[in-house]
Amino acid sequence: MSIAQIGPEPPALGAYAYRGRVARGGSAPFPARIDGPPADIADLFARWDAWGRAAGHADTTRRERIRLVWAACRHTGEHPLAFTEEALIMFLGTVSAPSSKDAYYRHLLAFHSWLQRTGRRDEDPMRGLTRPRVPRIEPHPATRSEITALLSSGIRRRTRAMVVLGASCGLRAGEIAAMRGEDVDLGGARLRVVGKGGHAATLPLNADVLAVAEGMPRQGWWFPAPGGDGERHVSRNSVSQTISAGFARLGLDRTCHDLRRYFGTELVRSGVDMRTVQLLMRHANLNTTQRYAAVADESRGEAVATLPSLLSDCL
Repeated sequence: MSIAQIGPEPPALGAYAYRGRVARGGSAPFPARIDGPPADIADLFARWDAWGRAAGHADTTRRERIRLVWAACRHTGEHPLAFTEEALIMFLGTVSAPSSKDAYYRHLLAFHSWLQRTGRRDEDPMRGLTRPRVPRIEPHPATRSEITALLSSGIRRRTRAMVVLGASCGLRAGEIAAMRGEDVDLGGARLRVVGKGGHAATLPLNADVLAVAEGMPRQGWWFPAPGGDGERHVSRNSVSQTISAGFARLGLDRTCHDLRRYFGTELVRSGVDMRTVQLLMRHANLNTTQRYAAVADESRGEAVATLPSLLSDCL
């Protein structure tokens, strides 16, 4: 069954209307605004969302998965209960960035796994697909001079707070967006954050973050969405765009995540052991930490220089 055969669409369902996102260096195969799905598809998504909530999946994960599957419907013209292998291959083929392609593949895999586990579909169109290869890329963190230039460029107070949370606390864009005054313990110099997968952690704060926190609300969102009467916080895309725009005004091509990479890299350069860096960056896998926290070339050279000279023993 195709989308065209389902009939006219009802008014957009706000719960599933999200702005599209284009990954850095890649593209997204869905429009800047995704309208609400037809009633039967909306009901299917609501049931998947309820299942994911019961399983403890994070709100952002569930929203992104639903948004992606609906985008696949729009792109392929097929009903989500009748995706074909060929259509999904063509859909994934429109994504250029390897990391985005892998994320979309995993979202589609999760959806079809749920369909089979709940008896909604017998055949699995994902079975013949191979997980996209994601080449290992050495990260390029923002430099200290770039970050201090941004902080000294006259940016607004809330933008300054976003930058410091990314560079001095290693927070992701979504975590920055969801900051609340209640999450900060000024006396104990601690911050509670809920990260990927809904995992909560308590992080120590340095002097820079504490200085910023002094000027932010003690209660409610640090970064409330405009026109929302303080009920909602800004989106992670808004945080990313704000920080990237600040760097762009300085002629720098940097992202919010480059601040997080700076955080991890500086910890490694300062001699912090990798296990502690992993805990502070809240990575489930140590290999991920090693990829994010790149050690500078000069540090590698210094490390090799510490090796004893074998030739000198022969002279």
